[in-house]
Amino acid sequence: MEDSMNSRAADLTHFIFEVPTYRKLIFAAIAISFAAGVLLHTVFKVGGHPQFLDAFFFGGADGVILFCLPALVASVLATSILSLSSFRQASKYFLLIAVISMAVFITTYLLGLTAIENLAFPAKATEFALLAGALMIAIWYVSLRVPLTFTWKKSISVALLHPVLQLSFLFLWRAYALVEIHSPVLFALQFIVASAILLIAMWTIMVIVNAPVKRNFGISAIQASALFFAQWVKGGKGLEEILAEVGTLVETEVGVVGFRTKDGTLKASFVVPLVHFGPVGTLGGSEYPALISAELTRNLGGTHFIFHGTVTHDFNPVFSSSHVHISQKAAELLGDAAGYSSEATAWESKDGNTRVFMLSIGKDSQAFAALTRAPYKTDDIDISLGFSVRNLILSRGFSHAIVVDMHNSSGSDLDMTAGGSAYYELEDAIRDLAVRSKGRLQMGVAFDSLSDFTPAQGIGKAGLRVAVFQVGKKKYCIVLLDANNAYPTFRMHILESLSAMGFEFVDIFTTDSHAVNVVGGVHNPLGCSVSSHQLVHRISTSVERAVADIEPVTAKAASARIKIHVLGANRTSELVSTINAVIAIVRIVGPVILAASLVLAFLALISMGGILL
Repeated sequence: MEDSMNSRAADLTHFIFEVPTYRKLIFAAIAISFAAGVLLHTVFKVGGHPQFLDAFFFGGADGVILFCLPALVASVLATSILSLSSFRQASKYFLLIAVISMAVFITTYLLGLTAIENLAFPAKATEFALLAGALMIAIWYVSLRVPLTFTWKKSISVALLHPVLQLSFLFLWRAYALVEIHSPVLFALQFIVASAILLIAMWTIMVIVNAPVKRNFGISAIQASALFFAQWVKGGKGLEEILAEVGTLVETEVGVVGFRTKDGTLKASFVVPLVHFGPVGTLGGSEYPALISAELTRNLGGTHFIFHGTVTHDFNPVFSSSHVHISQKAAELLGDAAGYSSEATAWESKDGNTRVFMLSIGKDSQAFAALTRAPYKTDDIDISLGFSVRNLILSRGFSHAIVVDMHNSSGSDLDMTAGGSAYYELEDAIRDLAVRSKGRLQMGVAFDSLSDFTPAQGIGKAGLRVAVFQVGKKKYCIVLLDANNAYPTFRMHILESLSAMGFEFVDIFTTDSHAVNVVGGVHNPLGCSVSSHQLVHRISTSVERAVADIEPVTAKAASARIKIHVLGANRTSELVSTINAVIAIVRIVGPVILAASLVLAFLALISMGGILL
């Protein structure tokens, strides 16, 4: 249910896209301005009635000088004023704003000329140029204030640069008299009034957006939006402080299964923190699989597998830095070398669409259980239902149980709720668990960082980890990818590639890391942005290395409680619902306010221009 709500909220982010390269932006600026210059000479006969070739070459050159040059100068000045220390990295964002503003100016101005010549519109070209300049200020102000998080004073000051340069170029290009100024004072006053009207309209829309969120959560939607954009554009963490205001301190658990070699060295561990690896990007717990595994490897050595526990978005951590507390608690549990056993039992069962694989350790049977409905899908399992499943395992005589969600199939949603058919299938599958093999425990592991893949392709920084167990004479394989779910066809292709290796059980698991979620689409499962062919060889090679690494090990499971700040019960869904409501309102009210402000600004320009008559 949570993922579907997030998918509906994705409409909010459809306009966010990767900023084009410098080459593409500069090419776009030159192409648009060149075309505008040609149109001014050929259609509107600016500068007389030149031949077509003259109009094309000289008109195009004029367009580049008149429109492209001010845009380039404005972007350089804006970067120098606001981000001089990171000029190279930041300049393309300002260049993008300049190109968009230039395109809006050209479109507005040419539409004005068309209306004057063909519709006998009672206005002057100068008034359309002023209206276009006011639009440029609004675009620059909103872009600097929201996505790039600059103060309103800096945003307004820098927003003036481009339109002032643009109007100055048109005025100084006297050969064509594109902008006529009879009174510089009145010209400036007209520009200020039109700009003020549009800025007030932008402020009104922001107030409408801000009010519901401010009332329901006590936070500024504008500030949160600005920090959200900053996170995507610059990887900023400022939004975490805003989320902390709506979050809550909870007590949850960290479970571990440690595996040691004959000499007592920690070979590997399974770590299951009962937190959700979200909400998105680099925020909160989104990168915990990579952060926790790296921290444990640095302090303990070995290979560490971070699994998705039975938790929902209610347990999204607020602070990314909280991974240190989880890592420390896991390290404490893994550091205790007492109580390890070499005896193990492998279990498996299937009921309806639900499948359970379990590994139990020692005579007191400490259990590690993994659940899936693949190729069918359910939402994340609520922590209370996870505890119910754990208690059901304990009721079968196990002394300890750690439960994970394989999270390996993306498809039609089915709520995992108490009383639902999916949950009862899970209960029945736990009751039907049957022994597949018993004996000495052996284990092999392999790791591939998959550093040549990106989060946009659905692969997080924790990469790929493979664990192969041999219990008695039978082998079992877990393939863990730092990803957020997988398409059923993708999963089946991977499993088919591993089927010839003779495993009693093999499946892919994902961490449900929201670091791979993409803006504009939210969900980014394996198979969405990367083909299985690109990963088959890497996974197969890693599995082969894990098989070759098999050696006798001892194991022990343990868990402990930990306190951590999370968004809290229903807060994510409430926030998403509020955002969806705001979007629904702004879709109607926003265009109305913007259209009304444009009409009002244009009427003000015409009425003030009448003073000259």
